[in-house]
Amino acid sequence: MSASAPAAPPTPSKPPAPLMQIIYASETHGIAEPELALLLTKSRVRNADLGVTGMLLVGEGRILQVLEGPVEAVQRLYAIIERDPRHHQCRVLRERTIPERDFARWSMGYQAFSSERLRGLPGFVDFFDPDFDAVDFRRHGGAPRFLLLAFRDQPTREP
Repeated sequence: MSASAPAAPPTPSKPPAPLMQIIYASETHGIAEPELALLLTKSRVRNADLGVTGMLLVGEGRILQVLEGPVEAVQRLYAIIERDPRHHQCRVLRERTIPERDFARWSMGYQAFSSERLRGLPGFVDFFDPDFDAVDFRRHGGAPRFLLLAFRDQPTREP
């Protein structure tokens, strides 16, 4: 019978890093489909490296995007997006800590949309309306999250 070494004391497990979710809307001009496809490819690689997941809705010169992941990574990524000259009038619609991800299986899901398609969704709120403001938005609570979730389980599309 051989003597076994004493068991090492269990290593304390670190609590999981807090997760953050930012949902923002912006306007964009002149992003052609080939450029968008390249941007998505690069974003998916970068997001996977950063531990960021999310969904991107693009249509009619508008973007609605959710980013979720470690707080520092999401904040850093949104700061880059906000400075990107392809984005105009960036507005954070919702920023919060989350207990779990809504878009865990997407390093960056993608869906194209049209106003007509969006207006057909129950509870539609037009975040791009020039008269839409953050004060009014608070009455709609999780509307942007609801909209993104409506697209989450559909097969992702490529530009």
